[in-house]
Amino acid sequence: MVGSLLNIKPLIGMDDGVIVPLGQARSLGCAYWMMVERVEAAVGRMGKIKVAYVHAGARQEVERLKGLVEERITCVGALITELSPALAVHTGPGTSGLCYFPWRAEAARMGEDAGLSGSAARDAVEERGGIPLWVVV
Repeated sequence: MVGSLLNIKPLIGMDDGVIVPLGQARSLGCAYWMMVERVEAAVGRMGKIKVAYVHAGARQEVERLKGLVEERITCVGALITELSPALAVHTGPGTSGLCYFPWRAEAARMGEDAGLSGSAARDAVEERGGIPLWVVV
């Protein structure tokens, strides 16, 4: 209740499959800038990512977040979708956010080397020591 009165917006993320707090912002706009700064810190200014913008009944807000992200980061693939009900039940309506992974051109080439072709090869991304991630757009 106090958080609502003070307009505090918690930021959460995942670390090794566990939901963890990432900080707090005093407004939705500040929360969005904090998210953009975290992504930019991970991939660099105009770094390339694939991203899914997620929301729970907040399509306009997630469009706003998308605009902020795409001013500072190159999105080689993006989609907007409703947040999973398994998560939305805990966060409530109005939640918005994003899920992303860095785009690595060399990983796409690795996909081609593995016998993948066309868009499947372009969509293949591998983090060093990680597993390929797939995005269906």
